[in-house]
Amino acid sequence: MARTILVPLDGSPAAESVLPEVRRVFPSRGKVHLIRLAPAAESQEAMDYLARVRQAHFPPNSGVDLVRPEKPADGILRASLEKNIDLIAMTTHARRGLARQFLGSVAAEVVKNSQLPVLLTRPDTPAPSKAIRRILVPIESYEPPSDLRGTLKSLCAESRAEIVLLRVLPRVSDPTPLLESESPLAYGTSPLDRLQEMADKLEEDGFYAWPITCAGDPVEEILAHAGRLEVDLIAMSTHARSGLDRLLEGSVSEGVLRRAPVAVLLQKPLVVHKGVAAGEAKA
Repeated sequence: MARTILVPLDGSPAAESVLPEVRRVFPSRGKVHLIRLAPAAESQEAMDYLARVRQAHFPPNSGVDLVRPEKPADGILRASLEKNIDLIAMTTHARRGLARQFLGSVAAEVVKNSQLPVLLTRPDTPAPSKAIRRILVPIESYEPPSDLRGTLKSLCAESRAEIVLLRVLPRVSDPTPLLESESPLAYGTSPLDRLQEMADKLEEDGFYAWPITCAGDPVEEILAHAGRLEVDLIAMSTHARSGLDRLLEGSVSEGVLRRAPVAVLLQKPLVVHKGVAAGEAKA
């Protein structure tokens, strides 16, 4: 199954910390394009740097190296369209240092303006030592995250990863209001039953999947389960009833990104997986 990954780098060790994550999702027939956004006067130096990174981390002829004299987010987004990218992988830091917050950074701008899934890691996240075997997927709505499901299938086609679906419910002393509301619960279906339906659909795609429900703070529960279950990746759909901006600017995605022990994949809805399902080779 072909897949094309775009990896933005800025010449720093912090930015390069995403490379181990890229290598473990890099398929035998895929491509990795490296991009550095630098002034025209530094283009040769930037190209030499990307060549050294490729030689150290990826097979020969595994992709192309791009140097663009554009603003970082603009250049990343433009290249992702030109090169028919399936996944963007990057760290959550900016050149100004780790003190810069995720919100307002290049990574946040890419997530908010790209229709592609984005694999994010912090520079202080431990480098992975094994292939992806278990993925934690927090579920916010009652609808199966079809776009996220397609991305997971593409990412883990060669590893047969196990998927853990997690639904974090609010703590309530009396469940009656939930049962009387106009939601799937009103029809006698429990959150665990709904998650099991999603797990069944994932198993139809060839995964082993199982559901968990709990009550509490979403960020704390996601992080607690990620550690307890020793997951290799947290994959989150940004298709929330409150919208992408609230998800990023609220406490869920940002809170998980700040403290997750593993990389985090953010997936917007309506992603077009060009050529992946049909196994077409990428340019």
